[in-house]
Amino acid sequence: MVEVDNKYIDSAIDDLVHLVGVKECISNGLLWQLLREGKTKDCVEGIANYLGLPISVVLSYVPSVYPGTTVPGHGFVSQELAKTDSTGKGVESITAQVSAPDNLPLFGSSNLRNYFVTVRVSDNVANHPWTFMAMMAHELSHILLRSLQDREWDNEVYTDIASMLLGFNEVVNRGRTVVEQDSNVTRTTTYGYLSDTGFSYAYQKISRLLETNCELKKGIVQKIEQLRSLLVRLKKSISKFKQYIEFIDTSPRKRIRGHDAQQIVSLHQPRYVKKFEDFVSASEARLQKCRYYEAIKHYQHNWHTGMEDELNQLTHEAKRVAKSLEKDLRVLKKNMSFRWRLRITFRSP
Repeated sequence: MVEVDNKYIDSAIDDLVHLVGVKECISNGLLWQLLREGKTKDCVEGIANYLGLPISVVLSYVPSVYPGTTVPGHGFVSQELAKTDSTGKGVESITAQVSAPDNLPLFGSSNLRNYFVTVRVSDNVANHPWTFMAMMAHELSHILLRSLQDREWDNEVYTDIASMLLGFNEVVNRGRTVVEQDSNVTRTTTYGYLSDTGFSYAYQKISRLLETNCELKKGIVQKIEQLRSLLVRLKKSISKFKQYIEFIDTSPRKRIRGHDAQQIVSLHQPRYVKKFEDFVSASEARLQKCRYYEAIKHYQHNWHTGMEDELNQLTHEAKRVAKSLEKDLRVLKKNMSFRWRLRITFRSP
């Protein structure tokens, strides 16, 4: 284990949030099932894809112990993972290793798609699925950070935290410790590079980050729904406005007072109603772009900056337009018979 203080962990989390953001926890049931079915390669590629790595995996197995020996932990030597029991001694339970080639393509480049990465795992991965998933998230995070050319790509603490930030916070929490019972002896094996205290601090801080971002998204989604409902009501009002004008133009009616008559004339201007329709169309187009935020699960640094302001501005404008249109409708409505008002009500979409 690497002993680092909370200040170091805070700094690592801040650095990585600026670099990779924070992601909602993966739905790990499918990955777990793939391991149980022996589809380890598919599981590893699923983990890689959730980390944003569109790679292909070349998988090879090695024995958890060498044939002819009972010494655990000698299938191969991994430099990428610390394994200790409660006494601090190295023990075997499950091992994995990923090769990070020097010519790894840059993250986001087309050359990274289907790039072959070699993964070696011990042959007992199905015995500890949560631990295996946690380890592979760690190992593949080395690949991710290196493809981003981050200077800390080989820093084990940063790599542990990167995997936790990118959707594997709960997986690591569940898989970092394995408790086994053998002949009335309990053996606890801990994986990863953070101490229990350091891990607990990082886990809780990342959980709070996720909770904060999920609440921000929830608020934005609510604003989107409010604006969408407001635009629907505005379209109904526009339809009603057109029907009121139709009645005023084609139906016998009582004498219209001078002030109302003057206003009704202004409502007949060629582009008067068109400006309302144009506003709704433009707002719906802008709202369509905002729908991305309804499905977002990966929160980049300051991802919400400007979005709430734009939605607030759109909503304010929509309310202003709706208020103006309602005022016009009241003028038209009081110059219509009750029978026509009911008829228009039932015709309204």
